[in-house]
Amino acid sequence: MITILSAHSEPVDLERRALTFRIRFLNAGRYPALFGSSAYRLLVGDEVLAPTNLISEAVANDSSKDGEFRFDLSAAAKDVVLQISDGDDKSRIPFKLP
Repeated sequence: MITILSAHSEPVDLERRALTFRIRFLNAGRYPALFGSSAYRLLVGDEVLAPTNLISEAVANDSSKDGEFRFDLSAAAKDVVLQISDGDDKSRIPFKLP
């Protein structure tokens, strides 16, 4: 199970901002599971952005792990979608930015 704990935006420079999601991954399965950057993408218009930081950790069964995923995007972006992949399944969560 994935829980978005927080999301915040901060300027990088005049043209870009960083959007950071703090996410908790709960592995309720019987085996260790991967918690990593490869499962998270930010959709901004026609762009698909990967996190600028790398997380790749095994999470033991019946355990959780928190991580922050940072995306650098245009300061002008207003509507974004966080896409979370689990194999072929994809969840999309829209966000409106100030």
